[in-house]
Amino acid sequence: MSAGRVPHAERFHELDLLRGVAALWVVAFHYLREYHVLYGDPNAGFPHFPDGIGGVKLFFLISGFVIFMTLERSATGREFVVSRVSRLYPAYWTAVLITFTVGYLWPLPDQTGYSLSQLAVNLSMLQAYFYVPAVDGAYWSLAVELSFYVVMLALFELGLLKRIRVISLVWIALDVTIMLFRQHHIDIVPYRLGMLLSVPYANLFVAGIAFYDVRRRGWNRGAVLILAASLAAQAAIAGVGDAGVVALFFLAFALALSGRLTVFCRSPLLWLGTISYSLYLTHQMLGYRVIMSLKSLGVSHLTASAIATVGALALASLITLLVERPAQRALRRLLLKRRPKAVEAAQLVGEKIRS
Repeated sequence: MSAGRVPHAERFHELDLLRGVAALWVVAFHYLREYHVLYGDPNAGFPHFPDGIGGVKLFFLISGFVIFMTLERSATGREFVVSRVSRLYPAYWTAVLITFTVGYLWPLPDQTGYSLSQLAVNLSMLQAYFYVPAVDGAYWSLAVELSFYVVMLALFELGLLKRIRVISLVWIALDVTIMLFRQHHIDIVPYRLGMLLSVPYANLFVAGIAFYDVRRRGWNRGAVLILAASLAAQAAIAGVGDAGVVALFFLAFALALSGRLTVFCRSPLLWLGTISYSLYLTHQMLGYRVIMSLKSLGVSHLTASAIATVGALALASLITLLVERPAQRALRRLLLKRRPKAVEAAQLVGEKIRS
C-alpha cells in the first residue's frame, strides 16, 4: 500500500456516523458517570456506564483511516501539514480561550486556578510534552493524535509509506513491548519518545490504516494480519474485555465499508459527527460547570445533564459553522497560495482522478 493514488474521493459519510457515536459516548460518560466520581457520590448516576476511553479509542481508529487517506491526497508534506493545522487549531484555540475564561472566572472545585503561562502552553496543543496541566481534561488525547501525525508525516517524507504494512506490524510489536514492561514499572523508552510513538494506542491508529487499505483494495491478507495483530495487542495491553470492545469497533468499520451503515447516514448521528471535534473540545469542563450550577439551584442531575448536552451541542455547532470551517478554508488559501507549479500540476491530476 503506497501513498500517491487518490481513490474514493467522495466523502465517506459512514465515518461521520462513527464519529457521532464516539462523541455521544464520551459526552454521556462524562455527564452521567465521571461527574459523580469527581464531584459527588461515585455510586450515584450510572456507575456502570462504559468508560469514555472507548469513545476516544474509536476516534483514534478513525484517525488512522483519515490520516492515511489525507496523505494519499497530499502532493507534499507541506500540504499535509497545512491540512491538519487548518483543521485542528482554529477550533482548538477558540475552545481553549472559552474554557480558560470560564475556568478562570468560575473554577470547579478541583481546579487550582489557571495562569497565563498555562494558557500559552495549552495553545500549542503540546502541553503534555511539557508536563503542563491541560485547560480541559479532554485535551489529553490531542497530543496522542499530533504524535501520530508527526510519525506519519516522517514516513511520508522518507518515502516509507509503501512499506506501511511491515512498519505497522513493527509498530504494534513495539507498542506491546513498551506497555508490557510498563506494567512491571519498567520504562524502556523515555516518556516523550513513548508519547511520540502513540503508546499505548498505536495499534488503533494502525488498524485504521488497515481499514483504509481494505477500502482501497478490498479485503487482503496484509490488512487482515494487521487487524488481527492490533486486536491481539489490545488484549495484551488492556485485557480481553477491552479487546472485545475494539472488536466491535472493527465490526462497525467492516459494516461501514460494506455499505451496510448507509441507512443510518441521515440520522442525527451524522450531524453529531460533523460537529464532533468542536463538541469534544468544549463539552467536558464547560458541561461540568453548567451541571454544577444547575444542581445548586435544585435541578436534578439528569435534567442538568440534558441541559448541558443541549448547550454543548449548540456551542459546538456555532464553533463548527462560524470558526472551524471558515478558518479552515481561509488558512488553506493563505498557506497554500504560493505553491510550486509541480504541486499545482499534481493536484490537477488528483482532481481529474477524483472527477
